[in-house]
Amino acid sequence: MKAVDAIMYLNKHGYDEQKLSQLLSIGIMGHKNRRVFVPTRWSITATDDMLGKNLLNKIRDYDSIYDHRLYIGHYLGNYYFVLMFPESFQYELFETYLPGSFWNPGTVVQMAHDFEGFKGRTNYASNTVGGYYASRLGALELLKKVNKQASVLVFRFETPDYWTSLGVFVVREAMRKTVMTKPLIFDNREDLIMKVKELIFNKFRFRLDETLKKSKIIEGFNQKKLFEF
Repeated sequence: MKAVDAIMYLNKHGYDEQKLSQLLSIGIMGHKNRRVFVPTRWSITATDDMLGKNLLNKIRDYDSIYDHRLYIGHYLGNYYFVLMFPESFQYELFETYLPGSFWNPGTVVQMAHDFEGFKGRTNYASNTVGGYYASRLGALELLKKVNKQASVLVFRFETPDYWTSLGVFVVREAMRKTVMTKPLIFDNREDLIMKVKELIFNKFRFRLDETLKKSKIIEGFNQKKLFEF
């Protein structure tokens, strides 16, 4: 059995991503003559990616959500703002590392960004790396639970409270905790975007305007759709 098929089978029968990544890491997955040890970091990201792609195979056929949603949450010094738009699936992650946080010991705000469209990525998310796949998994689990698809725009803020690296499990669990909260509901994307800009500025004194200009999801809203003609 291929490693991906084995992981899907075991996940269906109750094995979580932690156990699956351990099994992949110690080299007992895949065809017998192709089994190898895999560094833990790689096995975790590979597992998150495979589980996510499996969910996407179902989610892409669902109807879109019918409203605009904002989920807000935090975990171990990581704050998440998850925007969901009633569009076909896309996923975009902006990670902002505030000065004094683990990944940013300097005095200037640092940022990383990755995106995928409806058809997914063809290369590794080299900017936000393993955190991209871990946080995407949490969003996909929610969409699968409600049998809907959406365009998902995520803003992660890493604060000085996150002063040592604890691995991508923090990202995965922070995302899961966030999307299990009750969302704020908006009638249109303008009100949603205005609200998240307000919340982020009040919390971190960070203006989101320049970040939003870089968003491929936001940029795509400027393109007319067939039903508008």
